[in-house]
Amino acid sequence: MPGAFFCPETFANSFVSKCDIIPLMNTYIATFFMHFGSIRYERLCKSKGYQARTMPVPRNLSSSCGTCVKYTAPEPLYDPAHDEMETMVICNDDGSYTTIYRAEGL
Repeated sequence: MPGAFFCPETFANSFVSKCDIIPLMNTYIATFFMHFGSIRYERLCKSKGYQARTMPVPRNLSSSCGTCVKYTAPEPLYDPAHDEMETMVICNDDGSYTTIYRAEGL
């Protein structure tokens, strides 16, 4: 579940839990209309501290340019300045994908 949190430690015999709230990370794939869009988006993800890599689009997804960015983050990264994005999916545990964004007109 995007944006969920996990508390790694709770004090025994206490009503107060002491933990740093750690966001659970999800894996996303963003596809683009042009190669340049995927390169710019990978740089954006890395500038935010997320693990990201440009790669070929998986066969069961489609893309105009054939490249995508797969990245790990606590929630989807949207940036209006990066309007080259075609679709974004979240990678489910069973290997399937759920579309969370699709450019208008597709």
